[in-house]
Amino acid sequence: MDQPLASYLIPTPAVLLKAARLESANALPKKQEPVQVKLRQRKPSTEAQTGQSDAHAHAPLSASQQVDQLEKERAKLQLAMWKCFTYVLTVVVGIYTLSQDTWWKEPELYFKGYPHLTTRTMKVYYNIGFGNYAYQLYTLFYEPKQSDFWAMFTHHICTLVVMGVSYSASFTRIGAVILLLHDLADPIMVSARLVPLDCERMPMADIFFGIFAFTFLVTRNFIFPYYVISACIPYGLYEDGARMPRGYAEYFWICVACLWLLQALNLNWGYLICKMVVKTLTEGKVEKDIRDD
Repeated sequence: MDQPLASYLIPTPAVLLKAARLESANALPKKQEPVQVKLRQRKPSTEAQTGQSDAHAHAPLSASQQVDQLEKERAKLQLAMWKCFTYVLTVVVGIYTLSQDTWWKEPELYFKGYPHLTTRTMKVYYNIGFGNYAYQLYTLFYEPKQSDFWAMFTHHICTLVVMGVSYSASFTRIGAVILLLHDLADPIMVSARLVPLDCERMPMADIFFGIFAFTFLVTRNFIFPYYVISACIPYGLYEDGARMPRGYAEYFWICVACLWLLQALNLNWGYLICKMVVKTLTEGKVEKDIRDD
């Protein structure tokens, strides 16, 4: 395979390539209409149609513009496929790591017996998770910016701080639970973005979005605050009442502050998701990511 996989999933028709080459060489007669190839596109929203004139809305794309559009869709597909792979890998390793024991079922056991021995699988999980979020933070500056750019930036910074401090201070039990809860919805989210590349599968995209919305709201806006953050203050103590880790309680409070900041971001995104759910129920389908507004 000498071309990216996305080139096979979103191929460029030969007739379109030929027309684009002719256009670039100024070989098309002035009175000749540009060659048009029907592309699978998502239907423009009603708002977008209202703000455009009929002539502009129905203006045909030239062959070169159609090729550029395919290239953009192909780049989006490549990025989404890579993200899906990294998210799935992180979630699978996280589920395997936590399945090796039963302490994750009871919040009071997150701190019981502290400090805990960091197992080999836990180290692998932390390395993969930390690398994934470090990569996301780096690529955030090179991807098309959305309205929640600074929220994502803050989220990645807080996550990396929590992972680094929890690993250094041996709070790996609660750290692994936090990481998994924040990763479970991500593969579903990326899958929901992959499906609309084929407009004929838009109902499938709505199904993926529904699963993503449910998973996000349950893991990040219910389990995370009520079973993880709420366990830190009462259970993060030694038997004599001293705060963990002994002599370095400031690390504990740094993590707690980051967790509350993460929860504030989760509530904001949960609100946006609920808006998309309402829009889907009233209009019948998801038109686009609300963060693009």
